[in-house]
Amino acid sequence: MKIVIKESTLVCPSEQTPRRRLWLSAVDLLFTNRGYIPTLFFYKFNGSPNFFDPRVLKESLSRVLVPFYPVAGRLARDGNNRIEIDCNGQGVSYAEAVADSAMPDIDNFTATQELVKVIPPINRSLDDLYSSPLFAVQVTRFSCGGVSLGIASHHNLGDGTGFLHFFTSWSELARGLSVSISPFLDRTILRARIPPTPEFHHHEFDKPPVTVPSLTQNLKQSSGSKTNSSIIVDITSDHMKTLTTMVGNERSKIKYTRYEILTAFLWRVATEARNLPETQPTKIRIPVDGRSRLNPPLPPTYFGNVIFICATTALCGELLKEPLVHTVDRIHEAIMRMDDKYLRSALDFLDQTDDLTSIMHGPQNSACPNFNVVSWTSLPFHGVDFGWGQGYIRPACIYEGKGYILASSTNKGSLLFAMCLETEHIQAFREIFRASFQR
Repeated sequence: MKIVIKESTLVCPSEQTPRRRLWLSAVDLLFTNRGYIPTLFFYKFNGSPNFFDPRVLKESLSRVLVPFYPVAGRLARDGNNRIEIDCNGQGVSYAEAVADSAMPDIDNFTATQELVKVIPPINRSLDDLYSSPLFAVQVTRFSCGGVSLGIASHHNLGDGTGFLHFFTSWSELARGLSVSISPFLDRTILRARIPPTPEFHHHEFDKPPVTVPSLTQNLKQSSGSKTNSSIIVDITSDHMKTLTTMVGNERSKIKYTRYEILTAFLWRVATEARNLPETQPTKIRIPVDGRSRLNPPLPPTYFGNVIFICATTALCGELLKEPLVHTVDRIHEAIMRMDDKYLRSALDFLDQTDDLTSIMHGPQNSACPNFNVVSWTSLPFHGVDFGWGQGYIRPACIYEGKGYILASSTNKGSLLFAMCLETEHIQAFREIFRASFQR
């Protein structure tokens, strides 16, 4: 696929915005090493002659940067060398491009080197970030008429809930409406208590288990470096009914969520596909939105990171031998533990940690033998309508061992699971997944 950039510019707020430094919470800072998060929105051509008019997009983007003015800032450091956002209104990066091929099949989309071309170039050097925009968008027009919005947003800015609010507000302005709800920007409400008093052992910040190689694995490692590949599988409503029945028949007193059941199942499939020793520990990390779990709850419009990580560890042998309901229960109990008391303790623990770089989020936390599942089904990104119809969001970069549960673009009620595994485990994952519903 050949991409030609037609325009590249900076878009600044349409009005004067507050010039100040924005303090970042420890939860924000944990995402520093993640850097920019590449994401893709796909929109099918609707026949409109002004489909994704650049003037409309740029003008509405300029206007949304007024209430969301930190997005137009730059990273900086305070007098203690702590990272913060300099709200200086220098703007975001905007590019227009054309592709010589049709838009990819959304439901069979996997991140590839070719599709990286529709994502704005990402500067991963922290040293250069202080002069780089924190948000970039590339509008790519495909030969079929469809459009993608390639997004690169720095994770220090906010989490998925915050950026859903940003994109919804941008699309409202593009449709000629006003921003319905302004963002809440004060992150100091996530400061630690005085004095900090952590009350729990925070297992989620322990170093992740590493693979204990078997003789066979040693031979494979010596033959060459490992490669990773992306995979996407359909999860139909019948699949979910089967899994729910398997869990409900054995223990019906607890009403487990769809996420808990599906994540437990996928963790087991990935563990079996990796063919790890029975004594190998495997850790699953589960992102939890703390907005409604804190007391008092944070405003739902809080723009920043409120993603706390809960985790649980099992031995591979135990995980694969126990009934599915027991694995679901492991995940359910880990999530239920994430109440106000635990989250406040986590904030205090982070405040007392001298070097946050040692526990920052990154690919090392999900790599084999570990696992990480993120669900985007509760975030209605598909409802982001710039005036030409709804689109579909897809992750553009997935680390090994990390997967995303997504809504299907064609089958209502069905889901997709996109993840990355070591290439040698891909076929086994497919076969184990398929066989699980044929027993």
